[in-house]
Amino acid sequence: MAAAPLQSDVLQTAVDALEIHGSQAAAARALGWNRTTYRNRLMAAQLAGHIGIVDRQFEIPDLPDEELGIDDVMERRRRIYDQRQLAHDARRCIPIKIKTPGPIALVVFGDIHVDNPGSNFPLLEAHTELVRTTEGMFACAVGDLQDGWVGRLAHKWKDQGVTAKEAKKLVAWWVDTLADRLLFIVQGNHDAWTRGINGEGVLDWIASQANVVTENDGIRVSLELPSKHSIKVNCRHDQSGRSQFNPAHGVTKAALFGVKDDILLAGHTHEFGYNPLLNSETGRACHPIRVGSYKHIDDYARERGFPDKNLSECVTIVIDPNEPDSRHMTTVFFSPFQAARYLTLIRARS
Repeated sequence: MAAAPLQSDVLQTAVDALEIHGSQAAAARALGWNRTTYRNRLMAAQLAGHIGIVDRQFEIPDLPDEELGIDDVMERRRRIYDQRQLAHDARRCIPIKIKTPGPIALVVFGDIHVDNPGSNFPLLEAHTELVRTTEGMFACAVGDLQDGWVGRLAHKWKDQGVTAKEAKKLVAWWVDTLADRLLFIVQGNHDAWTRGINGEGVLDWIASQANVVTENDGIRVSLELPSKHSIKVNCRHDQSGRSQFNPAHGVTKAALFGVKDDILLAGHTHEFGYNPLLNSETGRACHPIRVGSYKHIDDYARERGFPDKNLSECVTIVIDPNEPDSRHMTTVFFSPFQAARYLTLIRARS
């Protein structure tokens, strides 16, 4: 049961004793109270309004607070949220206007790991040159452009054959070579490892210099073609969901239960999976694809006994706006070389 509030005269007695005796210890002795009791009653008197402003014999200036006032804090919070909301809405589905008329191809580079000794660098060079020299081809990347070893894995740099600075140069070479054909880069977990305490990584800086769009975990774009067709592409470094029977399970799950896009992409696991569907709402094919990796020699996979499922490290989707059957407007090729021959043929005919 709560104690009854002290009477007003008791509180006033505590206040008067302090004014008379000058200190709490002297006031408590004069009243015959212990110091704890006196201090509690003095605090109660203050809360009850018995103690006002003390008439001190000195003045202290009002010192400004180090922090902003509440009105300024609230205004800053509004501005921060408005800016975040603006950036968030702009990335819901980024429109990319394609200027090249006729059929085009989207060349999807899987996990490159350009600085890894087991990565097939000659093949990466060949695919890069193919995109650069083939009219109508555009590129994107699902992430992990480099190893970027950190933490407990930093010891693996001794097996790389290149330094961290050389790795940065290799990444910059690839981005710069395809800059005018590179639609976007999704950063993977290895790319994220290179970010410093300020949140900016090597790939962030390289992409900004080349004016290439890059997002940390995933991106959704709409390829706006001159024919007025639009192709929705949803790319993440990884789409959640695993199945021992279907490497494309996570991407397929996203297609079935997420947004109804034309092309859904992922990488990360260094295995290829493809599970085409028909989108009954649009009448178009839906292509859930998990792209493989250029890392053909993988010590970790060998150690764990993982089977090789790397059927395609560079999937290519040819988009033909002239195709009358909307189900067949997009065609997937496992080899960009085959796709380039087909693309050149139908572009000539169109």
